[in-house]
Amino acid sequence: MYQKYHHPNQMTAPYNQQVQYNQQVPPQQQVKFSDYVQNPFAYIGYITKVSGNIESKTDFDKPNPGSIILLVKLNVQLSGASTNEPIHIVVDGQSPYKDDCLLYIGNPTVLDFECSIMQKPPGIHWFKLEKTSWDRQGYKSNSNNRGKVQQQAQIPVPPVSANEEVSFANYIQNPNVFEGKKTSFQGKVGDSQWYNQDGVTGTTFSILLDAAKSGAMIEEPIYILVQDGNDYISEMNMQKGQSMVFQFTCQILNKPPKMHWFKLIKTSYPDSDYNSVHPNLQPKGPSPPPQQPQPYQPAINQHPQPIGPNIRPPPPAPKQVPRPQPAPQQPQTDPEKEKRIFCHLTNKIMTNPVRADDGWYYNALEINQYLQTHRNVLPTGIQQRNLTMQIDKNVQDEIIGEVQRYVRI
Repeated sequence: MYQKYHHPNQMTAPYNQQVQYNQQVPPQQQVKFSDYVQNPFAYIGYITKVSGNIESKTDFDKPNPGSIILLVKLNVQLSGASTNEPIHIVVDGQSPYKDDCLLYIGNPTVLDFECSIMQKPPGIHWFKLEKTSWDRQGYKSNSNNRGKVQQQAQIPVPPVSANEEVSFANYIQNPNVFEGKKTSFQGKVGDSQWYNQDGVTGTTFSILLDAAKSGAMIEEPIYILVQDGNDYISEMNMQKGQSMVFQFTCQILNKPPKMHWFKLIKTSYPDSDYNSVHPNLQPKGPSPPPQQPQPYQPAINQHPQPIGPNIRPPPPAPKQVPRPQPAPQQPQTDPEKEKRIFCHLTNKIMTNPVRADDGWYYNALEINQYLQTHRNVLPTGIQQRNLTMQIDKNVQDEIIGEVQRYVRI
């Protein structure tokens, strides 16, 4: 006996009752989706497979608390048939596949849903989920063949060579299996904080994941470690809290509890013509003015024309004296502005500028490390007495504005 579970929007009077399914139908007999859509009422209790992506969910209290109803956008090619009515699939609150479904809500990834066919209400197709899978790209649901407790050993892991990049969707299924491999995902740069543990120093950034572009959804936050000396540290700092979507290529680190942990390799901008701004960016001075065009000089005939009577010979052509060309101007630079943009120690664009006692600007991290190893003597030979240098916010804003202006040129 099968019990009917109603979509909340379809609970009209005729559908508020329990439905007795045809006992002559074998409960696990399968039918193609293309056969089902021809006569939905003939296959109640059968098993069929529907392929599509999850658009949204609705909370539902049947058959158990915590149940949900999925609205699935049908993939006609993989399902083998089309229909004009929406697909609704109820997922039991105690189903081991519920977590898989929640992970892919709003994601364009196409999943396979193996479902039992429920009695069809007017205007929709109505199924009960038995299991999910996605075998087309080597992935299988992390709920396959498991109980309520996830067992890591039961999660199939596609073979990965030493230099192969792991897709973010595969990483999500079992993060610790891919430790040390590379993966890529997209998102925005969030907050940051200093990092100094076990002799490793750098900055950690929180990442706001763009699930649709990354191919997977997550419930735990993402943090990226950018070690000191990484060429991309400046742009990470400059893009904190901005709306730019980056692609991050990272090394997968051992996953701590309740977070995802990566080390940045590089960033890129797949959805923009914006080029990465690296710390070794040099200031761009004005271009020299174009040279003045030479005045037009008519061709002089080298053969004299015969001169008839009473005809004066034409006056000789005026001798063209070339105009002196102005010397090309050298790009004008503002030494004071360069002093506020480029670290006097590394000659790289600063992200956290501080002004030292010698009057020069330095990036905070580099100058603090330098002073620790040089007995607080600055590169200019001046003793640094004020060891609590504060980041100059005005200069920091000036640097960001100058880099953004350079990018727009």
